[in-house]
Amino acid sequence: MDEFYKDCLSFWNKEKEHGTVLGNSPEQLAIQDVSFIKHDPSVPNGDLLDRDTKQMWLIEKKNQLLDNKCKAQIADMEM
Repeated sequence: MDEFYKDCLSFWNKEKEHGTVLGNSPEQLAIQDVSFIKHDPSVPNGDLLDRDTKQMWLIEKKNQLLDNKCKAQIADMEM
């Protein structure tokens, strides 16, 4: 899921540069892409993903992004 997320994030960052991304951040869009997959995206006709593992990954990634956002806001306030 990490590689798929990185690929999606790269795609959405490029789209943002071209002005085609409105509203959600590239990170949010990449997480949304991961939330939609049901099969291992790294191989054709991949095995089903374990739902609980995927949910845990999504929760951890969202928390990580929130932590990074909070740290950035705190750093901005300290300047």
